[in-house]
Formats: sequence, structure tokens, C-alpha cells
Amino acid sequence: MGEIVTICSRDVPHADWPRLSALDYDRDVASLTSWLTGVFERQPAPFPIQGLWIGLCNPSENGKVWADMYVASVAQYAAEDEELSWLWKGKRHYPEDAYAHSASLRSIYQIGYDSGGGLGNNAEWPLCLAFGAFAVRSLLRGKTTRLVASTAPRIGVAVGFDSGDMLKVGELTNKGFVTEQPLRAAS
Repeated sequence: MGEIVTICSRDVPHADWPRLSALDYDRDVASLTSWLTGVFERQPAPFPIQGLWIGLCNPSENGKVWADMYVASVAQYAAEDEELSWLWKGKRHYPEDAYAHSASLRSIYQIGYDSGGGLGNNAEWPLCLAFGAFAVRSLLRGKTTRLVASTAPRIGVAVGFDSGDMLKVGELTNKGFVTEQPLRAAS
């Protein structure tokens, strides 16, 4: 994440970048280790899972808005589909309480928007997308399709904003997680 913040700070100079760089992203990822399995243990999909969508979103409560991510599943996957349209076709399962409650995403949003003249979307878009992709890749390392109780030979995994910008980060297989090289963006 430090490298992403450095690149962003070159493109859009601002006093908030050091605060964004100082966030403990690794600690947050470590706190999320049981998130994905917990969601599907509490509320299994009513179909064999073939794809996972990690949606970046802006929950709100009592007028307060923040950034977070949630997990959903789909009943189809097309590895060759670079537009990732498989995410929006067929059966989908949106479990209740599927949010990660990520401290990093919340902090990125707060730093970007809470101060007058903050970075806003110049921080939220790149940093939330990068954190979501890096976090999911880290959380899935060494995991198999059994993580979500699926018998599928491979499960496509994508991260992105519900409003459109997304990345395929890899595939869960019955032998482990395979990272997409390089990350392919779709919009």
C-alpha cells in the first residue's frame, strides 16, 4: 500500500498522503482472517458457488458515511470473460452481515472526506480498490474452494466498486488460490 500511496501522491500532491501512508494496512488484513469463512458459515449460498464478488461500498448510519467491503457469491464463472459480466448473470447470493468492517477502508474514507479540502475520491478510489485487491489476495493465499464449501474446480474472485471499476484478482482452486497475473481491470 505504501507504494500505491507514493504513486498517488506524485500525481495529486496533498498534505493527507502521509496520514494515509501511516495507516496499519497489514494489521487490518490480519484482523480480517475469519471474515470470509465466517460469512458463508453463518449463511451458506443456496447454490454451488462459482464466483466471489468483493464489493467496495459506502455504508451509512445516522448520516455518517464510510467505506467498507462485503462478500457475495455467484453461481457462474467464465474465466475468459475479461469484462467480468459473469458477476451479474444468473443466481447471486448476498449474505446478511457480509461486511468486513475494515479499519483501513474506514480510515481512507475519513481522511479523504472529513477535512475541508481533503483528497476525496482521489484517495478513496485508488486506495480502497488497491487495499481490497491486496487484502483479498492475502486472505485467500493457501485457501481452496473448500473455504466457501464449494465443489467447483475453480472459483473466480473479483474486487471492485459496485458502481463499476473492478479487478479479477484470481481463482480459488481445489489446490489453492491462484493469483491473476497481472491484475485485469474491467469497468
